[in-house]
Amino acid sequence: MLFVPTFVDLAYGPWASESQAHGPIIFTVALVFFWRKRKQMELLPPLTAPVGWPILVFGLLLYVLGRSQDIPFVEVGSQIPVIVGLLLIMRGWAGVRVLWFPVLFLVFMVPLPASIIDALTLPMKVGVSWAAEHILYDLGYPISRSGVILQIGRYKLLVADACAGLQTLFALEALGLLYLHV
Repeated sequence: MLFVPTFVDLAYGPWASESQAHGPIIFTVALVFFWRKRKQMELLPPLTAPVGWPILVFGLLLYVLGRSQDIPFVEVGSQIPVIVGLLLIMRGWAGVRVLWFPVLFLVFMVPLPASIIDALTLPMKVGVSWAAEHILYDLGYPISRSGVILQIGRYKLLVADACAGLQTLFALEALGLLYLHV
């Protein structure tokens, strides 16, 4: 229940954009895997790992920080240590071993901050613009490039973030990991 406001904010915020549209799918797949492992979890003895409480408290502090400061990366990411902490408290390390995949899979649901996206996409954008410049030049077009801006005659083209494909790569990594697990 703690994360319901977070998921509501995600539904009307990042998940409504095309760059984070894979978020609800990731969440649904993780829930399916949690559900499928429920019988296996019930068979585990109720062991407690002492490290569970500090991890849970750390996750809750991250949640409070992310929620109060409106930092979705921290707020959504805090659910991972909260889940791991609860698993360690209720079923010990055996519980974490049973549910390792859905917990790890939730990492792909965390919206990346714009600063990280910009740092990762800039080299990709430069590479795409360099390749486009050389291909068009070889095809006989009068083209020049300045960073990620291409100029063909009197027209200027900007290689946008979407052209770098980072969000697509992120979603494909999640899909590949899911495929390998299944």
